[in-house]
Amino acid sequence: MKFLLVSFAIVLMILGLTSGYDDHDPCFLKCKFWRSISRICVKTEDGTEKTLINESVLLCAKGCNRNWTLLHHGACPSDPGGF
Repeated sequence: MKFLLVSFAIVLMILGLTSGYDDHDPCFLKCKFWRSISRICVKTEDGTEKTLINESVLLCAKGCNRNWTLLHHGACPSDPGGF
């Protein structure tokens, strides 16, 4: 049981470190994100493509007046491992 808890904690740490957004940004600190992982590809204000863990991150960005656009579900070809 202890192994499962440690494994779960490690997975959460990895997701937190590779979520596709700056977790030091005050905007993203106030958002609550869904726990599901269904990656999406978005286009950011500067035209780059970024893979996010799910649509809750995109909704948070739009709530912070970020002009990010959903391109498609799944990882971006330019950022395949991204999260």
